Amino acid sequence: MARKVIRLAVGRQGSTRRRWTLLLSLVIGVGASAVFMQTVLQAQLFTHFELDRNTVDAAGGGEDWNTIYAAETSGGPTVASAFAFIPDNAGGTNDATIFTGGASKDDLDIPGWRHTAGSSPDKDELLNGYAARYGDFMYFGADRYAGNGSAQMGIWFFQNDIGPVAGGTFSGLHKDGDVLILSDFTQGGAATTIRVFRWNGPDDNGDCTAQEQADLECIPGVGAIDGTLDLLAGTVDDPADCSLVPTNNPFCATVNTAAIDVPWPFFPKGAKGSGPFQVPDGQFYEGGIDLGAFPGLSQQCFASFLIETRSSPSVDAVLKDFVGGGFEACQSSVDTTPSDANKSALTTIQLGQDIYDYAVVTGTGSSLAPTGTMSFFICSPAQLTNGTCASGGTAVGSAVSLTPIAMSSPPKSEALSAKFTPTSVGTWCWRGEYSGDTTYPASSDSSVGECFTVTQLPASIATAQQWSVYDTATIEVGAAGTVLDGQVKFELFASNNCSGSVIDTNADDAVAVSGASPVTVQSATYNVSTTPGTFALSWKATYTSNNPGHTGVTHSCTEVASLTYANGSKITATVP
Repeated sequence: MARKVIRLAVGRQGSTRRRWTLLLSLVIGVGASAVFMQTVLQAQLFTHFELDRNTVDAAGGGEDWNTIYAAETSGGPTVASAFAFIPDNAGGTNDATIFTGGASKDDLDIPGWRHTAGSSPDKDELLNGYAARYGDFMYFGADRYAGNGSAQMGIWFFQNDIGPVAGGTFSGLHKDGDVLILSDFTQGGAATTIRVFRWNGPDDNGDCTAQEQADLECIPGVGAIDGTLDLLAGTVDDPADCSLVPTNNPFCATVNTAAIDVPWPFFPKGAKGSGPFQVPDGQFYEGGIDLGAFPGLSQQCFASFLIETRSSPSVDAVLKDFVGGGFEACQSSVDTTPSDANKSALTTIQLGQDIYDYAVVTGTGSSLAPTGTMSFFICSPAQLTNGTCASGGTAVGSAVSLTPIAMSSPPKSEALSAKFTPTSVGTWCWRGEYSGDTTYPASSDSSVGECFTVTQLPASIATAQQWSVYDTATIEVGAAGTVLDGQVKFELFASNNCSGSVIDTNADDAVAVSGASPVTVQSATYNVSTTPGTFALSWKATYTSNNPGHTGVTHSCTEVASLTYANGSKITATVP
């Protein structure tokens, strides 16, 4: 049996994260057998962070909690990819909110958790909680109001955004692959143990594929412990103190055995004055885990975390005080561009031309490339909403699996839609929707950058260059001003001596002549050819008078011997 994971939006990072703090109480039954995973680590747990029972960033070592505190409160430098320092009660008085109800337990899902006004024992009262991440190495810590007696702590790293809300309930749901670390220590930290659990909820539906299992999108079956938790490593009896464990151990925790100075406000039980701030022995706790040592947990993104005090080592123990909030900002963004089949951007196409949508999905908060699918939709001009395809439209092809873009930072993946051929002119717009995966939430792009214009070519025009000629004739009599009355007939021959037949039926139309002498008239135009070349042509003009006192006259055939045209221009005209 197996089940799908519910995907939710994730949290924020740095000083902008939402903070929340509460107290809690819970009951836990005695434990399951442990299976310890021996592994050869690629890097040591202590390489990035100093798990040395104090908060001072020593020279030559990794970072420490004073670095994280400065990064959180004043923007100081850190190489951590995610970090949080969250006060629960920096003022010195116990907070008055605790977990309540029988369903507020680590082995039960978040909807059953409850909180209310109340108090917890001094030794279980948390004042500050902190966490940091360096690749697959996760570090956590907290300090307590009092150190009398042994104590038990739990640390949750949630993939979803989990936190208390008004009315005494909690927001969000568990997701397969959430990590729970239970740590027990005696007074002064003489012996510290750790167990590592993974959430494996009970709502199976039996369709968990091999790839989904590898990605922790779903986990087959149900949790071995109370149907919700799987024990990955550690026991309640074997010490896992950071000062004692082998250097290849993938997890450890420790407690201060002497008073230490801290840079943040800390008011333990019985403290007076305002500083300097000092944590008595047994009241400062820190630990770390290499997620890369556990199959399926490497590079998972955790939106929130919670550090809790507990009544016993049992998995279903009563939970008491806790502190936590937002941790990593695991987000996705989609940038889609109308393009051709080669992913080159297009802003305008002609009616009848194909177009595609090219999507790039960017992930932040993890080094994993986004997986999952892209779905593509297109809106015609009539389907646009405020100029974009914000909703609706037509699905183009089926969902397309993402392909990682090699060497991209931050990690990116891409997908190209099926082709689409618009059916009308105007503005069309795409919309790309990313499905999300086990690391990144869903996202989409329907911005104006998804729009393009479809145009139509004008009607075709067939043209041909015409090589044309015409003739003019001037008629005059001896006495200027004498009135002329008659007509001129123009004849065009395909020879240079007016031999042969007339070749232009328009040019030989008679042109009327009237008015005082001299009078100039023009023939009709004759289209010689549509092809450049040299042509032998000749004109003959004959004037016929209607005035009995004037005789007619025919002009000699010497007007044009040849005409030569090329590339639309007359280049020579030879006239005898």
